[in-house]
Amino acid sequence: MSVALCCACAGGQGAAPEVVSTALSNGMRIDCVERQNEPIVAIDLWIRAGSREETRSDAGSAHFVEHVVFDGTGDRPGSQCDSQVEAVGCSLTGATLPDGVHFFGVAPAGSVPTVLQVLSDIVQHATASQEAVDRERQVILNELALRDIDPVQRLTARLFRDAFGHQPYSRSPGGEPADIRLRGRDTIAAFYHQFYQPGRAVLVLVGDIQPAVAAAAAAPFASWKSTAAPAGPGVSIPLPAPAGSPAFDSGEQLVGVAWPAPAQARLRTAAAARASAVWLEHRIRSTPGVTARHVIAVVIPREQSSLLICTAMTANSTSAAAFVAAAEHAAADLAATPPEPKQVLACSAAVLGNDLFTDETDVGLAHTIGLAEVTGGALPQEETGLETHVDGPAMQQFARAYLLRKPWVATAERSTR
Repeated sequence: MSVALCCACAGGQGAAPEVVSTALSNGMRIDCVERQNEPIVAIDLWIRAGSREETRSDAGSAHFVEHVVFDGTGDRPGSQCDSQVEAVGCSLTGATLPDGVHFFGVAPAGSVPTVLQVLSDIVQHATASQEAVDRERQVILNELALRDIDPVQRLTARLFRDAFGHQPYSRSPGGEPADIRLRGRDTIAAFYHQFYQPGRAVLVLVGDIQPAVAAAAAAPFASWKSTAAPAGPGVSIPLPAPAGSPAFDSGEQLVGVAWPAPAQARLRTAAAARASAVWLEHRIRSTPGVTARHVIAVVIPREQSSLLICTAMTANSTSAAAFVAAAEHAAADLAATPPEPKQVLACSAAVLGNDLFTDETDVGLAHTIGLAEVTGGALPQEETGLETHVDGPAMQQFARAYLLRKPWVATAERSTR
């Protein structure tokens, strides 16, 4: 196992980019990484206003707000927000996650001030008109329809729902069709005013821009004032997995096995969890009798409680049962015996290699930084140091703390047809 793991995972390492952070007087943060590869800048504005902040009565509002903010402000009615950024060579889009929402795009370096003026306007002064709500409702429903035919997304949603019950992380960040159909304009606007606050925001700029220039370009956000006291985040604690063995279909199906993983702010344990996911993936693949294909293990990060999920495509119920048994045995083995140093090195190299691949582009690096900010995780320069110091006992300690419990198991058919 160790030879195969080393060959599969070993890779080069490079210096982590340095993030230069400043803060506005209203609590908003500006993170900048200067890269002079091309005269462009990745812009990524993150706000801690994700689906985790929703309650049962306003479920779906986080995703709804992400859409309607582009549909006009007092100074830029209608489609003027989009047209003004497109006129300077940029296109903005948004995405909703459990711990936050973000608005992102790539702009010519000289156009950054214009794009930030528009972004500042939409996060402070979106009108969220009834016409915009009605128009975006169908757009969101179309997005959810595409989400729900993806077996990986269905499986992940089921595992989080099983793990967190009625707690905030149980909800899919995009919302559910029934909630989107019911959600009214006043509820959506209330969510916007409550959670779109400067103290919850971080602006990430990566590319051909100096930190001092970035800070100056972000000046329009200085007028952003808190209009309501931000609510405290909900607390999500994983539930016990149900007793008994899961029932599997006779045909081909995607199978997922999940365990709890640490909150991202527990930096050293989170680093050990990522290395352990690599170890589990290779141990499962090398288990005799496992015929499952596309075995993948990954930590899905959350601010308060993450999940380590192993998935595989199985041919039948026998293959599915063998995959689940191999995953449970691998977890028990890791808790019983720490990996050898060369195995640990290979796992850490795999994690860092994946990070380097993701962060090669300005857009990828901006996303990495923003996600770390809203989840309390390690910034790139911290992550490199943490992963290079992971050792066998740390991985064993993680397994003993998180993997010696019955995992949640879920399935998703390959196609909904």
